[in-house]
Amino acid sequence: MRLTNLIILAVAAGLGITAVSCGHKDKFIGTWTAISPANITNLLPAASTATSLTTMQLMPAGSNDTPGSVCLSSLIDITQPVDPAAGSFDQPYEVSVAATASVCGTWHYKGNEDDELLLSLDLNSITVTVDPAGVTYTENLLTGKQQPQLDSLTAATAALWKKQLTAAMRQEFGRFAVLDDIEVNRDGFLSLEIQSPDTELHFRRSE
Repeated sequence: MRLTNLIILAVAAGLGITAVSCGHKDKFIGTWTAISPANITNLLPAASTATSLTTMQLMPAGSNDTPGSVCLSSLIDITQPVDPAAGSFDQPYEVSVAATASVCGTWHYKGNEDDELLLSLDLNSITVTVDPAGVTYTENLLTGKQQPQLDSLTAATAALWKKQLTAAMRQEFGRFAVLDDIEVNRDGFLSLEIQSPDTELHFRRSE
């Protein structure tokens, strides 16, 4: 009887450990938004300021160690000073650009570590959208006589920044190839580290 009881207790303990382990693995599944935007000005030489607020969606992996799905999306804000010599206006001005970028792929655990993930992102399929309605200028440009020029400038600005952002976000999203030291604390916040350079990021659950 004693041996039987010991076996039952051992099995129960093993099941308990397994449940905790699986629960720990599942904690990062969901949609997370960064608490603070990242400064990406160094990736965009023409910008005076540029930030990217990233949302990460991690979906459960399937059975038999099949990878899970992951999508990254970013809300991007840029400001750019413009020299009047470069355009048709007679005084310096500043343009603000709002854009979005996204990429998807798969994730799997790094070895036997349940707090480290490897992300396989299709960086050649990054989608960048620069809505002309999100391109704004300093007020001194907004005159009726200049409106046709402004419309043309807006379209050109949106196209230019879409091209530059596609290259920049390929680098920024590429930093998420390895997620280290993933932890969800008692308050429900997610922390992790990305590389190149090593940076600790903090997220709150979005849903």
